[in-house]
Amino acid sequence: MAEQAEADVSKQRGQTSAYIKDPAEKRAYISRQGEGKTSTSDLKQEDYNMRNKLASQGSMKKGGRVKRTGMYKLHKNETVVTAKKSRKRGR
Repeated sequence: MAEQAEADVSKQRGQTSAYIKDPAEKRAYISRQGEGKTSTSDLKQEDYNMRNKLASQGSMKKGGRVKRTGMYKLHKNETVVTAKKSRKRGR
């Protein structure tokens, strides 16, 4: 069971690291998992914190066109529409 938990965390961290643009930060983030000193729960918490950090970099507070694929922070009552629907609205 512990091996499966570690594999799940590894997969999740790999997915998260794909969004880290800074190469040095990405290497450091990935290498912490292989150090063997960090518990699975610590790695999960760090992954959660990194996802929140990455999401906050992509806020669409003022609206507008999404310039790159990634995670974005959405707020209650906001609506996301497809590009096709956006074109129909004339934006």
